Amino acid sequence: MLPPALHLPFPIEFSPDLTDLQHSLDNMSDNIYHQPPSGFSVTDATYDDVDGITQLWYDSFFRSHEFWKCATPDDAPTRQWLNDLWTIRIRAGPSFFRTFVVKDLSEDNKIVAFSQWMVPQTDEAKESYMPDYPPGWDLELANALWDGMGEYKAEIMRGKRFLLGEFIGINSAYRRQRLGAMLMDWGCRQADAAGVEAFHFTTKDGRLLHQSVGYQDMPMKPLTMPLRPQTYGTYEVVPQLRTPRATA
Repeated sequence: MLPPALHLPFPIEFSPDLTDLQHSLDNMSDNIYHQPPSGFSVTDATYDDVDGITQLWYDSFFRSHEFWKCATPDDAPTRQWLNDLWTIRIRAGPSFFRTFVVKDLSEDNKIVAFSQWMVPQTDEAKESYMPDYPPGWDLELANALWDGMGEYKAEIMRGKRFLLGEFIGINSAYRRQRLGAMLMDWGCRQADAAGVEAFHFTTKDGRLLHQSVGYQDMPMKPLTMPLRPQTYGTYEVVPQLRTPRATA
């Protein structure tokens, strides 16, 4: 049961293709663990972590570019939307999503990084698992970002089974702790063990992290957001793909 504060105003129902679900379960290894630096822990996210993940969104993505202040403004409706997003995906469970939080043990287990992955399935099996956009959002921008990424992904992968990296977020004060590389490494080792490609969207600034663990640029133009001269100007999201490496 969801905690009272997280009862959602819409149903959460899942009716996956059972064959694809079994493949996704078979493709995820329980013997691959994160290797956090000393002083940090990595655990599966729970409902108790939802508010902390949303706050981390504003301590990471929100600060990286003016674009995010328009795409996910820091207001009550957007924070609720983000809370609902994490709740839906935690509720879906590890057969669909793996959501991890990194906590600083010296700061009363403060959440300082997180990652979210959709386990290997074909793109046709992937639903959005996203709540409706809140009132007041720039719908042209929201559709270009969230729907646009889904359309790009479907075109690139074309029915392949792959591991989808949904989000990697690092508190800006912890960028030098290599927490992002540690979280990415887990996904790479999972993809290698399953023998599948890993797909991720990033920004131009985030490409170095992805390419350090084997992701490569795709031969497609970046996903370009609507022009907003008075706010963020221009912004692009870059698709990245990593081919699996042989495992011993």
